[in-house]
Amino acid sequence: MTEREAAQLRREFEVLHGEVGRMREELRRKDEELRKRDAMIARLEETVQALLKRIYGAKSEKLDPAQLELLLSGQEPGKPESSDGADAPEEDGAANAKMPRKRAKRRKPRWPRNARVIVEEERIPEAVLANPDGFREIEPEYSDLPDFLPGEFVIRRTVLRKFLPLGDRDHPPLRAAAPAPPIPGTRCAPGLAAHVLMAKFVLHQPLFRLEFEFLSRYEVYLPRQTLDRWVMCCAARLKILARAVELEVLGAYCIQLDDTPLPYLAPGHGRTREGRMWVYNDPAPGGSVCYRWHTSRGHQCPESFLVDAESGELHFKGPLQGDCYKAHYTLVKKYPDLQLIGCMAHMRRYFTDALDLGERRYSPLIIHHVANLYAIERRLDQRKAGPALREAVRSSQSAPILRRLHRTLQSIRARILPAGALGTAVNYALNHWERLEGYLRDGRLMIDNNASERAIRPTKLGRKNWLFIGSAEAGWSAAVIYTLVENCKRHGLDPYRYLKQMLAELPAGEPTVEEVAHLTPAAFANARPGRWKTSAA
Repeated sequence: MTEREAAQLRREFEVLHGEVGRMREELRRKDEELRKRDAMIARLEETVQALLKRIYGAKSEKLDPAQLELLLSGQEPGKPESSDGADAPEEDGAANAKMPRKRAKRRKPRWPRNARVIVEEERIPEAVLANPDGFREIEPEYSDLPDFLPGEFVIRRTVLRKFLPLGDRDHPPLRAAAPAPPIPGTRCAPGLAAHVLMAKFVLHQPLFRLEFEFLSRYEVYLPRQTLDRWVMCCAARLKILARAVELEVLGAYCIQLDDTPLPYLAPGHGRTREGRMWVYNDPAPGGSVCYRWHTSRGHQCPESFLVDAESGELHFKGPLQGDCYKAHYTLVKKYPDLQLIGCMAHMRRYFTDALDLGERRYSPLIIHHVANLYAIERRLDQRKAGPALREAVRSSQSAPILRRLHRTLQSIRARILPAGALGTAVNYALNHWERLEGYLRDGRLMIDNNASERAIRPTKLGRKNWLFIGSAEAGWSAAVIYTLVENCKRHGLDPYRYLKQMLAELPAGEPTVEEVAHLTPAAFANARPGRWKTSAA
């Protein structure tokens, strides 16, 4: 073979070698694209399975099938498909011709005519008392307050007796002053107001259903606008008690915090906006719980509760237990006197979701380890163990399980893709591991944040019925009433009787927190053991 032929063969070999390299690179790129598509298909299948479980599963929160079809079709919710001529404005004359004329509505009688009247007192003007012989009595006037007894509407009447001077016909009649309403801004007795609060915030009954019940069962016409105004006035009357409960929570050793979305009406936006009801719970036996309403979910929400707005000093210094939300990290980083403790139930929930979606290789092992940790806590609860015993048992029994669990999670993360339900669960556990094992260091801490989640459940039940809060400003009234009724249930008090007595007997004007500290549900129950106890208590 000549040198010329050898050079030609070398050139052809180099060309073929380059083609093989390019083909290998193309195959590698295609394999990478296939792996990405497989991962995307797996994520989409998990999403579909999760949505199907929402629709047909046993959970209470189910997604509307129509809404699912809307999401899968890619159409933006709230915007109908455009059609020819749909946006064409109508002429003013045609629009006015189509508008029906409003008819004057006949005012319905507010109170039933056969309602039982209870005369509370009769009032006589002071001038008449000083000189009874100088006046003659004429037809009196009445100051009525509607009230509600169990199963019966009554009218509590104060008779305002009127008199005319005998020697002066031109003198106007003298009438005794009407009593001030017990709840400023309303014309109802504390019993009826307590019944409305009980129906809305304990029985989760919307006000329009309560309006229908009053009209159909008792022949009492109370529009929902009136009921809503009464709720706001009652909250303004009771807000000092809610503040006293907040101070009880701030005095706890550990505070558990959580939040839940509650939509509220926002005129001009075309739909409801998302607000947040925050709950702060004292997990100690006999501890209190309080609620606060915000229109956001940033770290400023818990900061406004824990930090004094004027001085910037912390009202509370100690452990905060939550779901490791990023706002909690921001708060702890800003205030070093706060320590964030994780929630083992949140970590376990990620693995149970992965198990439901078919990840059966590693999820059962992790769930088994967590179940062993909860078994230890259950035995401690049965023994009514104190903080010292809990800390000792956790260091000897729970700590080795957590170490094995941590090694298992690290080995799993090296074998799976980070995307997907299982990868999300493993990353959550390892990223927050220091916070999750924080409960080992103190026997007064809980393994999870479930107590605050149980405290938040009534607000979700209410939202299922009344759907939304009337406005951004009205959320605080729900927070005030929830604070009182949930503490009543926690301490075994009858919420109706408690609210009725507080609305009637709170000091007039603007009392201080010190003046009402003995009237919070916790203090009230401790000072009067056995009084108004519910059957559950």
